[in-house]
Amino acid sequence: MRARTIAVIALSGALALIFGATAIAKPQTVKSNFNTDIDNWGTVDNFDGLSILEDPGYTPTEGHPGGAIYADDDDSGPGENTMAFLAFGTRFTGNFSAYYGGKIKLDMLENESTSKKVRIEFGTGTSQGGKAFFAKAKPAPGTDWQSYSVPLTAAHWQYAHFGGMSLGPLKPATKRILKRSLHKLKVVEVVADYSHAAGETVTLDNYAWVPPKG
Repeated sequence: MRARTIAVIALSGALALIFGATAIAKPQTVKSNFNTDIDNWGTVDNFDGLSILEDPGYTPTEGHPGGAIYADDDDSGPGENTMAFLAFGTRFTGNFSAYYGGKIKLDMLENESTSKKVRIEFGTGTSQGGKAFFAKAKPAPGTDWQSYSVPLTAAHWQYAHFGGMSLGPLKPATKRILKRSLHKLKVVEVVADYSHAAGETVTLDNYAWVPPKG
């Protein structure tokens, strides 16, 4: 009887260690600080249509601080294409459901004053059945570095379904839909086009997914 009691106590202790270790393994902040390179990010010059993914510009010293990536917008006018930064198949893919209640953070610099809110987006793919999520953040980017933070909670996001290569109507996100979509994150995006003037340059730094506290 004594030997059996000792065995049960030993098993209980082992289970406590296993579950204790599991509890400690919390999600960590996932970040691109661009201090050494473009960190597998790209740009598209027609974000609302078909476009080739290209490397962004890179500066090792003009970030906030250190390195940063940038996009130059060569067209202008109300009918211009929309530039955007994108990261496919990088550390920002996979199961991010544990980040619900956390936030997306980034720093942005624009070479001129603007009035549009920053557009931050992510998606579960561009094929049939995929979803795209959209949020906006204030203030408008300008000639001084601005830091942005958007909570990863349903109240701050809208989403749309992909139907072929086009998006359906925008709908308010719900907690259930957002968490299920974070489970299969495939792409993250930041729009880099806030002015109709020619010669616009938008610089991005310190893009991060931060888990909730606790």
